[in-house]
Amino acid sequence: GPRGHAGKYTLRVYRFYANDGALVLLHINGEAANVINPAFSRFHPRLNVVYTCTEDIEENGKIFAYQIEKDGSLLQIGEVDAGGTSTCYLTIDRDQRNLIAVNYW
Repeated sequence: GPRGHAGKYTLRVYRFYANDGALVLLHINGEAANVINPAFSRFHPRLNVVYTCTEDIEENGKIFAYQIEKDGSLLQIGEVDAGGTSTCYLTIDRDQRNLIAVNYW
């Protein structure tokens, strides 16, 4: 199984520099008590929003919506139950109007 210690925060925002591939940490978000085991994140192609799902085998996963602020920090703007456990993937439909979540169970 996994080794190490659980982190206090589970989401990190980095700035990516395409010219040399460098990553610079901008912000740490997502208190571990609320955002447990984030499994996948999806950026909305039109909105300034990133969606993140949590994966749990005992309780339903959650889907969080975050607005990305100008300084790179994340402002939580929504949270819903994923409707099943082991939520592992998010995608956005072709019309960019619906978010689709995949649950194993």
